Amino acid sequence: MEKEKTLLDETLQHLSQAIDMIDMMSVACTSLDKSDMIGPLEILKRDLQSLYFKIDQHIYPQ
Repeated sequence: MEKEKTLLDETLQHLSQAIDMIDMMSVACTSLDKSDMIGPLEILKRDLQSLYFKIDQHIYPQ
């Protein structure tokens, strides 16, 4: 069980980093006049955030 928790914690860390990168990409797309890419990036971000919170609730139930 401890190994599973460690792996899930690492997954949360990587998901958090991916979400941060998507935020940076959205800003870059805005400044490069690539606004057509922002929508798909925001959808990806939403999906990753949903996965993040599901894993977080599994590890740390309230």
